[in-house]
Parts: sequence; structure tokens; C-alpha cells
Amino acid sequence: MGIKSGLTLKQKLVGMGVIGILMALLLGAVGYIGIGKGDSSMDGIVVAASALKNHLSADMMHDALRSDVLAAITFADSRDQEKKNEILRDLAEHSKLFRDNLSGSEGLPLNEEVKKALNDIKPALEAYIKDAEELTTLAFKNRSQAVSGLDKFFTVFGTLEDEMSKLSDLIEKNWLEIQAAGDKATASSKNLIMIMSIITFLILLASVVVAFFISNAIGHALSEAGRIAEAVAGGDLTVRGNVTRKDETGRLAMALNNMADNLMDMIGQLQNSTGQISMTSGELAASSMQMGSNSEETSRQISSVSAAGEQTNRNVQTVATAAE
Repeated sequence: MGIKSGLTLKQKLVGMGVIGILMALLLGAVGYIGIGKGDSSMDGIVVAASALKNHLSADMMHDALRSDVLAAITFADSRDQEKKNEILRDLAEHSKLFRDNLSGSEGLPLNEEVKKALNDIKPALEAYIKDAEELTTLAFKNRSQAVSGLDKFFTVFGTLEDEMSKLSDLIEKNWLEIQAAGDKATASSKNLIMIMSIITFLILLASVVVAFFISNAIGHALSEAGRIAEAVAGGDLTVRGNVTRKDETGRLAMALNNMADNLMDMIGQLQNSTGQISMTSGELAASSMQMGSNSEETSRQISSVSAAGEQTNRNVQTVATAAE
């Protein structure tokens, strides 16, 4: 009645359901890992982009402070106080932005090499800002002294520019490393998704094949059971099913076989009982006939006795009459 199996239909169906759940969990895990890698790469890119933005802004403030000093020397002899106040405001704003941009990068989760470079640049930064503020203030008081101090200022500017260039190279290197890691993570996620897609397809294909065999086995088993039941209903108690399965369909075929065996036993017992009843009926009939024959003989004897009694009675009456 089909392929041999030690599992019941319920166990097979539950097993298919468990496989489906495991497949869904596996796909979910793969998706979660892929998304996690993508998020991690994206976070790294965002951090690197923020550091690069802060550095570019700081580099602009580096040049802006030099422009403020040169503007102060240019307008040192001017009577336009509003312009001088504007230069001082710009100087203060640019100094603050310079510090904020570099300190903002320090708060980012950058690699240790970049963090060390940010920490090393602080002395040159503070020296540059201090010289810019002092030289600007001096320019509005004594322009000639401010001009004489430009050589020192440009030296500090150059030192800081070298430090900024090194920091720029490190940040750019970190950016490229993060981009490469992101590309690698993306490629890894794509490969993982492709592999899982293939595995999913194979599992689905296997599930379809298993479902086909199970449905085919059930259909064949039910057809065989119907054939046995129809034969038994038609009076053929010799038909039997070939039990090769241990699941519900196998137990059904075995039950039908047992039913046919039991019916044959019952019919055999009925036939034996019918034979015994026939023998007993014959004996009863013979006894009845014997009893009938005996009854007739008894009746004849009774009639003879009755006739003899009547004859005796007549003789008595005759004797009595003669005696008179």
C-alpha cells in the first residue's frame, strides 16, 4: 500500500509544519543579520561623514581666522568703528566654531589613531587662536606692531595647517576604510541572501515532494481500503490488504483485514451451530414419531381392555338373569 514508514501522518504533517517554521526563523535570522551588518556599516559611514564635515568646517575656520587678522590690520587705521566691531565679532565666532568642530569630532566613535591626532592638534589650535585674538586686538591699537608680529602668526598658522593636513589624511583614510567595510558587508549580505534563497528554494521543493508522496500514499491507502470494504460488503471475505505501513492508513488496512477474519470466524461458528441444530431437530422428529407409534399401541390396548370389560359386564348380566 505504499512506501514503508515508521511515522504517523500526524507526525509527518507536524514535521512539515516545524520545517516551515524553522525555515521562516532562519530567513528572519538571515534578514536580521543582514540588516544588522547594513546598520553597522551605515553607522560607520555616518560617523566618518560627520568627522569629515567637522574637519572641513574647521579647516574653513582656520583660514577664516587668518582673514580676520588681515582684515584687522587692513582696517586698523580706519575710523569705521562698526567695521572694527564686526571684525571682532567674526573673530570670536570663527574661534568658537573652530573649537566646536574639533571637539565635536572628539565625541564621535572614531578609531584610536584619529582620536590621538585630534588630541595632539589641540595645543597648536589654542596657540593659533590665541595669536589671532592678540594680533587682532593689537592691530586696532598699534598697527605697526601688529604687522611685525605677522611672521610669528604665519609660522603658527603653517604649523597648524600641517597638523590639520595630517588629520585630514587620517580622517579620509578612516572614511575609505569604513566605505570598504560597508561594501564588504553589503557584498556579504547579498551572498548570504542568495545562499538562503537557494536553501529556501530547495526546502520548498523538498516540502512539495514530501507532500506529494504523503498525499499519494493517503489516496492509495484510502482506495485500497475502499476496495476491501466493497469486497466484504459483496460477500467476498477472502480479500485482504497488504499492510506495509505503520501509520494511520496501515492501521486502517489491518482493521479491515481483522474485520474480514472475524466475519469468517462468525460465519463458520454459525454454520457449525446450524448443523448441530439440524441434527437435534432430526432426533426430535424421530422421538416424536416413536412416541406417536407407542401412543397408537397404547390406544389399541386400551380399546381391547374396554371391549373385554364390556364383554365381562354382559356375561355378568346374563348370569344374573339366569339366576333369577
